[in-house]
Amino acid sequence: MAALRPVCAAAMLTAELPELGRMTSGEAAAMTGLAPVPHDSGAMRGRRTIAGGRRSLRHVLFQAALAAACPTQFSGQSPSASKSAGSHTN
Repeated sequence: MAALRPVCAAAMLTAELPELGRMTSGEAAAMTGLAPVPHDSGAMRGRRTIAGGRRSLRHVLFQAALAAACPTQFSGQSPSASKSAGSHTN
């Protein structure tokens, strides 16, 4: 089941961003809403946040990155089976 997540993210990426092969990496980051947007005014330097872009694609990419960064010990089991096996979630 865990191997399915990257495949779904790749399918969503190609479906939601068909122009991916014809743009730079910076343009792709901006189109997905992952490029930092500066909030500067004159000499004041504001925070950089991510905003805009294609929201559904950004959410799918976030979930795929989260799944890749935090693989669970009980990836093949349902949540109820994980709880009965002693896994605790916060």
